[in-house]
Amino acid sequence: MFEETLLFLSAIVTIFVGFVRADCSFGDCHRRETCADRPWTESREGRNDDRVRIVDAPLGSDIEFLCNYCGEKDKGQARFWYTSHRMLYSNGTLAGRKEVVLGMSDPMESNRVYMTLDHRLVIRNLTSSDTGRYSCSGLETDERLEYALDLLPANSGGRPGADVVAVTADSMAGWTQYESRYLAPVTKAFPIVWKMDVDWDPWGPCDGCAGKRYRRAACRVCFDVGIRMACRSIALPATVMTVSPGLAAKLSTLPDFLLAETCYAYCQVSNKRRLPKYRNTFVLEEGSSLTLVCAEATADKKVTWRKDGLLLTETESTADDTSGALLDTFGTLYLVRLTDNDSGNYTCFVDGNRTQEVLLVVRKSSLLSSKAYARHLYYLYYIFAMYFVVFGARIYYAFLNRRYFLKITDSDVLKPEIPIVYLGRKIRIR
Repeated sequence: MFEETLLFLSAIVTIFVGFVRADCSFGDCHRRETCADRPWTESREGRNDDRVRIVDAPLGSDIEFLCNYCGEKDKGQARFWYTSHRMLYSNGTLAGRKEVVLGMSDPMESNRVYMTLDHRLVIRNLTSSDTGRYSCSGLETDERLEYALDLLPANSGGRPGADVVAVTADSMAGWTQYESRYLAPVTKAFPIVWKMDVDWDPWGPCDGCAGKRYRRAACRVCFDVGIRMACRSIALPATVMTVSPGLAAKLSTLPDFLLAETCYAYCQVSNKRRLPKYRNTFVLEEGSSLTLVCAEATADKKVTWRKDGLLLTETESTADDTSGALLDTFGTLYLVRLTDNDSGNYTCFVDGNRTQEVLLVVRKSSLLSSKAYARHLYYLYYIFAMYFVVFGARIYYAFLNRRYFLKITDSDVLKPEIPIVYLGRKIRIR
């Protein structure tokens, strides 16, 4: 009887937790979940630099810290969350460590800061005061899981699909170009920067409609004084910025890197999707060019373009811009020397509203319409013409010498040798 009662209570608790997880009324379904990495250090000049995991999130978003390492489950022991200053003391200890103040309202999810039953720390509607280091530890162990939270400007999404400037590539060859173009020049130009590196996020979910999934490489700056922060963090040290005034402006424009990978999943289109007012479809051959002007766009409105959901940023025209998508300050999109990679869905937004959608299909140039094929076909026509001229001349010569032809009768067939005349000469065929 006791076992049946215990089983019944467990089922009730499971159902209750399921309803709490399914409730999205407080926006928890859209928060970003982060697990901790195993702590490690990097030795440089006789000193160990802290390599705590950096979590960057835009102002106003939600974050969720797990009190366990990646790939592990919560051990069920009593846990407490602590916060401290973003920087460490010179001896490596935390500055101003104190316990996180949790909300006590009921229901639990209505609080801005709260801890779940499995010891997850949830912070909703992030503000600048939330910047700092967060650690989770218990009474039964000295092990401490740490995060460093860097906040990004509100207009920076910090992940694929938001307004953050991102460089997208389908292979690691694009990563090499990204590193040499964006990260290496910063280290050379500013002596206070020790090096530039990135933190790789896990693979995101597969977008079945686009057939792609993405993995973000978040930009990180390592200062010579031992500080490592997100490139676009709003809490960059003021003292460091005083030494190099141009560094803050440079870091704020550094894009993240998005590695794309082909995947296959079910394409589920939401019924609530509002169709744009203007829709067009273009089927062009490789090497063609196309200019897209956003409908209803004026000088006083903000115009943005997205390709397959990814934001297209304004491009400065250079001598190297011989192909790809170019966007000017007036919101006009130029697609130059199209390739198969330029195929996709181009959507125009005017003041955040979807106004125009263009479906572009780039097909490979037909062999029959290529210039190389036309050139080889011309050579072929010339060869056939010469052949027919020679063949016609031989036929005409044979016609003129038809009087020399011998008539062979049935009796001549029985002879051992048949005399014939071929082009005026008599030969015999045995």
